Amino acid sequence: RLELLVLSSPEGHVSQVPESTLRDAEAKIRQRYDSTAELQADLLRNGLDDTGLRSALHHSLRVEAVLAHIRRQAPEADELDARLYYQTHSKDFELPETRSASHLLITINPDFPENTRGNARRRIEALRTDIAREPTRWAELVQRHSECPSALQGGQMGRLRPGTLYPSLDQALFALPAGGLSRVLNSPLGLHLLRCDRIHPARVIEERRALPRIRALLTQRSQAEYERQWLAEIETANR
Repeated sequence: RLELLVLSSPEGHVSQVPESTLRDAEAKIRQRYDSTAELQADLLRNGLDDTGLRSALHHSLRVEAVLAHIRRQAPEADELDARLYYQTHSKDFELPETRSASHLLITINPDFPENTRGNARRRIEALRTDIAREPTRWAELVQRHSECPSALQGGQMGRLRPGTLYPSLDQALFALPAGGLSRVLNSPLGLHLLRCDRIHPARVIEERRALPRIRALLTQRSQAEYERQWLAEIETANR
């Protein structure tokens, strides 16, 4: 009902959809399926066929065209708005220290002799000894022995914020120096060795760098509120 009100509103004249846009939308739907048969079965389950799919897409694209037109009419945030936001939300622009890290995982699985808890610990302790003696072998040994998919990338976990990992791992990682290797650690996944590859110090995003993103955020909020009010108005007018 609301979509029909949108299309029948005075602004509904902007809802023309180019054939190329409709074809692109239909192609994106089809790309989600492994085969035409799978798509046809899904359409059938939803009471649709190819014509119905095309009609539904055309309708949705028309509605979105009108709403996009409405959102563009909303006032944009200016630099003063953005500066005020920065000053009153200064905590939001404080970035905590982060760590780039990698790990080696040995899982616990009593169904496999080498992965019983005792054997798994002996294996990972031996690996830790080898790595501590020859740190340059880290990537090689991770690729050969780690039972995590990240082994293919040398165990890399990316850049991590505090609280991202299991508590035991998180606490150990953020206590390591750059290049430091942890003791053997426990988690629900199994036994780990963590290496802190790099420390990224805490910092504050400068106002000049933050302002463009703040303006975009405030403009987006303004557009959402403008759209909400417009929809409420056309609903009220058609009661």
